[in-house]
Amino acid sequence: MINNSENRIAYKGDGTAEEFAIPFKVLEKTDIIVVIADEDKNETILKKDYFVDLDKMTVKYPGYPPGEEPAENERPPKLQEGWQLIIKREVPVTQEITLGNKWPFTVIEKALDKITMILQDLLGVNKRQITLPDAADMKDFSAILPYPQEGEALVWGK
Repeated sequence: MINNSENRIAYKGDGTAEEFAIPFKVLEKTDIIVVIADEDKNETILKKDYFVDLDKMTVKYPGYPPGEEPAENERPPKLQEGWQLIIKREVPVTQEITLGNKWPFTVIEKALDKITMILQDLLGVNKRQITLPDAADMKDFSAILPYPQEGEALVWGK
């Protein structure tokens, strides 16, 4: 059962925290993407220096699989104050279950296939849209654009 609609969480750095909870369901470690955002919201998708522990449902940063820790001077610093660590889930949109050819399994599998196709269609649409960075705090502003009018422009400023 999945009773939470969230698939991402952002943590603010304090210079001491190393372990960050994953509050949403995850099936595979490879479904987790970890992003670091600096004070200016410049984002870096991490390829290393973090460890996903699905038993504890946490991400450790900096973190490594047990026994594979590099020397202390080769590790990045802990998440600094003013920085963010964003944990998000990105599951491949596939349906990999074959239930067999007996009723009702054919009906169930067809329904799962249809849901997967719908999700793939939505993902295709989503990839062609303007999006906000992961570090954007949606409580700070609305992402709804005004209706376009001739001679007007959309401008960000202070």
